[in-house]
Amino acid sequence: LDGIIEKYENVVRPMHLQFIEPSKRFADIIIPQGGKNLVAIDLLNTTHRLPDVILLDVEMPLKDGIETLREIRKSRRYSHLPVIMVTSRTGAKHRALAQQAGCNGYMGKPFNFPLLIEQINELTGHNLQLS
Repeated sequence: LDGIIEKYENVVRPMHLQFIEPSKRFADIIIPQGGKNLVAIDLLNTTHRLPDVILLDVEMPLKDGIETLREIRKSRRYSHLPVIMVTSRTGAKHRALAQQAGCNGYMGKPFNFPLLIEQINELTGHNLQLS
């Protein structure tokens, strides 16, 4: 679990520092603390403000990203949210599973950060820019 959290923080931290810390206006990111994280779907069920976009990894602790995506698409409350899979699982099998589950974008790790920002902008209508 520590390895998963470390990988997660290494991917999310640069986005957090660039887009959230300076203005606190673009997004909220929940980082697992000491392995005591909630299942991703539980976070969506308990938050008051839904995100504009969801980034999911196929490999997550407790429940994988494909299963989580299927649950997202079944919900009346958040089925409309765009989901981008950002994962090391780049084979045709996982891409097909994600597409069948309803993902809006799919990027392999290590990912192209400007391309991710471009996809987020296209899916949300935002105009995020790299500095």
